[in-house]
Amino acid sequence: MKHFLFITDWMNPFEPHYGGPQRSNVLIRAFLQMGDVDVIAFTDEIVSNMDGCKVLYSKEQRTSPHVSRFKKWSSLLTPWNPYSIYPVNREKEKIIDGFVAQKKYDAIIVRYVREAVPMGLLKYADRLIVDIDDHPREELRNMACQIHSKPNKIYHYIASYLVDITVRGIANMVKAACYPNPDQVVGKQGYFLPNISMDEPQTEYVKFDTTKPVLFFVGKLDYYPNYAGVDWFIDNVWPIVKEKVPNAELRIGGKVVYEEVVKPYYDKWKQIEGISLLGFIEDINQEYNSCRATISPIFSGAGTNIKLIESIQRKRVCVTTTCGMRGMKAFLKNGTEILVASDAKEYAQQCVTALTDELTNHRIARSAYDVYSNHFSSAAFNGIIKQIMGYNNK
Repeated sequence: MKHFLFITDWMNPFEPHYGGPQRSNVLIRAFLQMGDVDVIAFTDEIVSNMDGCKVLYSKEQRTSPHVSRFKKWSSLLTPWNPYSIYPVNREKEKIIDGFVAQKKYDAIIVRYVREAVPMGLLKYADRLIVDIDDHPREELRNMACQIHSKPNKIYHYIASYLVDITVRGIANMVKAACYPNPDQVVGKQGYFLPNISMDEPQTEYVKFDTTKPVLFFVGKLDYYPNYAGVDWFIDNVWPIVKEKVPNAELRIGGKVVYEEVVKPYYDKWKQIEGISLLGFIEDINQEYNSCRATISPIFSGAGTNIKLIESIQRKRVCVTTTCGMRGMKAFLKNGTEILVASDAKEYAQQCVTALTDELTNHRIARSAYDVYSNHFSSAAFNGIIKQIMGYNNK
């Protein structure tokens, strides 16, 4: 039997309420097919709910090394040195090293470059699998969009270009570097590992005679790309949709941790006709079954868009933006498996089509589901993990 170690900084993979923990969850499940999985988590007490998966350590550990302003800016001069950009947290490194010394792990799995380097994991490069879900380049650009200080904004933009060198160097060192976007794959051991839906419920194509013209959005709503995109949609697209489909409804759901971030938006959105704010959704399948289409008005982000995968897996047409298609352009084509818009007017028209044209809705949903089955199912995901571990999909 093989032994694997999964390490996470702040995320609980056993409570997969949104995209990040969901990907962690499916990663652990994939490795459980080949052996047992131990988990180290630098967050509050978490408990495993998977057979063969044991939590070795779970304690919040948020401290990070102090980085002076000089060192921060000088790190831009040596982007090939990951430690200049991501200093090692010696306390976390010591904890991990202690557990690794007790057991021979066939692979050590970690999400994100920003976690792998500060935890001192590059010393285990020959058995280290880094899941580069949110690419550091896009993470830095997202941060730049939210920062008001001009010097900090400039720093993050410059770093976003140079960090490609950092990522390429790491990808050439480790056992495997996994990317959810095929356009981002680099390195001698780079693999395309798609984002997939955590569960695979059996659903039917939408029935127009038993459903209302409902659009559905779900996502972590205190995450900037999500609440900024939804706010743009409500301001610019929703009025046009309501004019053409007066009985249209927009249902918005998703987990919120930092309520103060989204409160101003919630206060505005709940005053608008036809909009329902659902909060965290216990039975998400019910919402998918009740809608005719989903929306993903995304203009920034770092990984691939799991909302697209969930939608097509549940046989619902998704209307998105060009940015929302990141990592999916090789698989989904506008008008064939998905509806894509470049501006508010086009977005509204695509939504109206999805809500009112049953033949087009079904044609796109069926074509998209075929793509899902071939490339974004759990079987396809697990096959890639087995290939990485030398099973050659057998």
